[in-house]
Amino acid sequence: MTDRSGHQLGNYRLIRLLGHGGFADVYLGEHIYLQTQAAIKVLHAQLAPDTIGNFLAEAQTIAHLAHPHIIHILDFGVENAIPFLVMEYAPNGTLRQRHPRGTHVPMLLTVSYVRQIAGALQHAHDQKLIHRDVKPENMLLGYSNNVLLSDFGIATIAQTSRSLNTQDISGTIAYMSPEQVQGKPRPASDQYSLGIITYEWLTGYCPFQGSFAEIASQHMFAPLPSLRTLNQAIPPDVEQVLLMALAKNPDARFARVEAFANALEQACQAGLSTLPGASPIFIDPSSTAPTAVATPPAQVPASITPSNNEPTYIPVLALYQPSPGVAPSPPSITPPASLPETMSVPSEAGRSRRGISRRAVLGGLLGLAAVAGGAAALLAIEHFHSPAQPATATPQPTSTPTSTPVTTSTPVRNRPLIHSGPDKEYTLSWSPDGTKIASAGNGEVIEVWDPVTGNSLFNLLSGSSTVYSVAWSPDGMKIASGQKDGTVKIWDATNGNPVSNLTGHSGRVNSVAWSSDSRYIVSGSGDHTARVWDAFSGSQVLTYSLHTNEVLAVAWSHDNSRIASASDDNTVQIWDATNANRFVDYMGHSGFVVAMRWSPDGQYIASGGVDTTVQVWVATSGTLFYKYTGHSAEVESVAWSPDSRRVASAGDDKTVQVWQVP
Repeated sequence: MTDRSGHQLGNYRLIRLLGHGGFADVYLGEHIYLQTQAAIKVLHAQLAPDTIGNFLAEAQTIAHLAHPHIIHILDFGVENAIPFLVMEYAPNGTLRQRHPRGTHVPMLLTVSYVRQIAGALQHAHDQKLIHRDVKPENMLLGYSNNVLLSDFGIATIAQTSRSLNTQDISGTIAYMSPEQVQGKPRPASDQYSLGIITYEWLTGYCPFQGSFAEIASQHMFAPLPSLRTLNQAIPPDVEQVLLMALAKNPDARFARVEAFANALEQACQAGLSTLPGASPIFIDPSSTAPTAVATPPAQVPASITPSNNEPTYIPVLALYQPSPGVAPSPPSITPPASLPETMSVPSEAGRSRRGISRRAVLGGLLGLAAVAGGAAALLAIEHFHSPAQPATATPQPTSTPTSTPVTTSTPVRNRPLIHSGPDKEYTLSWSPDGTKIASAGNGEVIEVWDPVTGNSLFNLLSGSSTVYSVAWSPDGMKIASGQKDGTVKIWDATNGNPVSNLTGHSGRVNSVAWSSDSRYIVSGSGDHTARVWDAFSGSQVLTYSLHTNEVLAVAWSHDNSRIASASDDNTVQIWDATNANRFVDYMGHSGFVVAMRWSPDGQYIASGGVDTTVQVWVATSGTLFYKYTGHSAEVESVAWSPDSRRVASAGDDKTVQVWQVP
């Protein structure tokens, strides 16, 4: 490393080295005329003549970012092929220095940091910029200890300089999203990085450890280690919020990084309010070592973000003090004693032979639970509860189901909201940002409504006597519906206007599913086929016709390369999404397969049906991994927890059962 102290770049003299990183060195600089201080970031590599223009363009874009929690770029330039950036000087170091590796950060101080950083990232995302290198070393503390996010675009600039290699990025792999590891960063990648940092602050450890290659592989394939194993003071709701922010599939994360910050704050507040006998204490986040005081000041600021030099007092969940004689324990909601492992669902009069209405509504409810935080989010179907005997042969659960926050800025509810549809409700889908639900069933009306108030927002008239499936596109812009008349319809999700009517099936459409890029739809039908459609042109791309009976469920692999389809022919078949070539037949079931879901990590498929079992099998080979036999009647629906460790299954035995995958 070359020490450039004493040298001059532009109008700044480099006084001393402040830090050394993978992409650049940072110096304290002084303006030779104004005598003002600044931080000078000097990139490691020299620029070739044909890349100088790219560097200047990137630097100019970054310099236009104006936000109270983004470090301000004062100047930039290239001298003797050496690129440099001049930034405002933050005198109090970085959050890495404030909170070294292995230390815990108080929970609501963590919330304060996350809110500030998320605000900065959201501003950049709204300007079509991705940070790409979110880590504690790039979070500076200003004069009033406000957080200032630095190094926007430095990774891009380093790539412009043709200097990026494994050695350069090894310092940031701990915070890098699966898609960024593959060279495909997007705004959700910054959210993932912030989620990893939040995990580290709350537990003292990054979730994934090892060599560069090992950590990269864990980001892509390994489930997230439980936070509460490392810190039992973390409420379950907080863990569920982080599970969503750290989903392997970027489309499964919060739609906006500020929604992640809002959900984290709500989960912490909910946890604080439910702590038994908790007497909150207060800290001054501007001090290096937070000092507890007995009582808050008369006026507690509404914001938990410090905005000046005066102390801001924050109730800290991680440091709560229980009242005398009250043992501290994390908040949880325990199901009734009569249902230690299952949740009862009442029978339905007049149910058809295959139970399409029952299967559809349970599938929608379990899907809703998965969006709200996985299999543990059973409060979403609480209004179905009635006493029942537990099913036999059910494995003992490894944890107690707990409540899960609605993972957006929507207020968290402790009781279910009940929305009454126009007729029997067979299917529902939650919008990706969690602010709307689309539901349908008997009759031609598809309702879009507010999950907080229950108020109807607008209706879609399907033109069919029954709607068996609705699905919201991952980008939140469209809704697809599968109908009794054999059509698939696409709707504008913002106003309910019809977009296209897809025809080709000769039987009812039992299931529809979107590809993760919102480009394609697959539909499964009573005509024994599954069909792939281009959602933009409305054209049919291909037809899969190797099933010998009705196709009841369809699902895309997470990379959109393959599709799984489940059928009344007792099989689940996996086939190529571009040419319909069949890869795997799973034939372990002895009856109709009516429920099927791909695990979030992409490794397994869980399928269930008439034979009363749920079978977990390897998606690439069709090899049985585990058979669950806890149900005493047909299994109608299955859903995975976000960490791919548990499955919720619903059946005609009137139960929803949550169980561990070995």
